[in-house]
Amino acid sequence: MSLRDALTDGLEFDPTQFIPLSLDGQSIGWIGQTLAAWLPRWSEVFECQPGAIAILPSTPQARSKALEVVARALEGEGLVHGWRNERYTIFSPATGAPMFALERAAMRAFGLTARSAHMNGYVRRAQGWNMWVARRSASKPIDPGMLDNLVGGGIAEAMDAQRTLEKESTEEAGIPASLVALARRAGSLRVTKAVPEGVQDEILYVYDLELPSDFRPVNYDGEVAEFRLAATDELMARLAAREFTVDAGIVAIDFLSRHGCLPADINLERQLWELRAAA
Repeated sequence: MSLRDALTDGLEFDPTQFIPLSLDGQSIGWIGQTLAAWLPRWSEVFECQPGAIAILPSTPQARSKALEVVARALEGEGLVHGWRNERYTIFSPATGAPMFALERAAMRAFGLTARSAHMNGYVRRAQGWNMWVARRSASKPIDPGMLDNLVGGGIAEAMDAQRTLEKESTEEAGIPASLVALARRAGSLRVTKAVPEGVQDEILYVYDLELPSDFRPVNYDGEVAEFRLAATDELMARLAAREFTVDAGIVAIDFLSRHGCLPADINLERQLWELRAAA
């Protein structure tokens, strides 16, 4: 296993294994065969044809309401897991206008595009960069126990990347607002891959924050099991060993590349370009 393999994880997606989901003629998601077999029972919500599924309700409010009913029913059937009572907004790929909102737990089942804010928290040392990483709680519904960026969170309905970053920084790592305000936006990346829940299609808004050498993160929302300050060599070893979630690993590798921390014989620019261009 290698850093290149860790990046490739976020690029490996075979659309022929899924049925495209569309709305108003725009492709917005991907449906697995198992879920597709359930959707014809909601004929007022979906138009199901061989090789294509379309959402029918004509307004954002009507779509949100109808899809909430569907998602709840699918949860009852065990096809949607980890209900969060938190909705994500789905935006038009063509115009950026909100199309509807859906429970977070159902996003992957429908292969819809989620958005999240991730922050690399690092400390500058004489011997090089050290990065704070978090271990996800064992109770997390997705990727329990895996390593994560210091701060990361999905962008919920009526939120944006900056507000999400501020909220998650306080809850996940106890970073004061005065420090969060110093975080620098570092571009965007996009992960699209098949996962057990369906398809993870996620745009990652990346931030970097240099932290004081005496800073110690403290978790307040119960979603982090532990924090670790990792030197570059340890970080690369854990990334290559796939100890990080796919999205957090890509964000961390992007940081190492941008800051010139990768060995001269490791060139990941092509894979990183693909992940950046897709966003």
